[in-house]
Amino acid sequence: MKTTLRAGRWAMVIAGVMLLVAAIACTMPSNEGALVIINGSGQPLCNVFATEDSTNGWGENRVADGGQIADGEQLSITLPNGTYDLRVETCDGSAATRQDEPITGRLEWTITPPNQ
Repeated sequence: MKTTLRAGRWAMVIAGVMLLVAAIACTMPSNEGALVIINGSGQPLCNVFATEDSTNGWGENRVADGGQIADGEQLSITLPNGTYDLRVETCDGSAATRQDEPITGRLEWTITPPNQ
């Protein structure tokens, strides 16, 4: 009987330690953020760029080759924490930009028609 109690106590101690480790891991800050582009522009989006603030140029298009983000759809991009310059282009060439955007968690950018 005493052996069973000791084994049970050890199991409880181990379970408690595992819960503590899981709780600490969940509260640790991540080194990644998410940029979510929400298309409310009324037009498809063909190009999305997110470049680190210190980079020259816009870099690679984050929309898959030949792909589009239809009106009402969204695109989520995982990025390392940092400061970014952002550019979104409709398929007809209209563009919207945001400069020096900090991304350390989730940043949502809703693209709307011009003058809204």
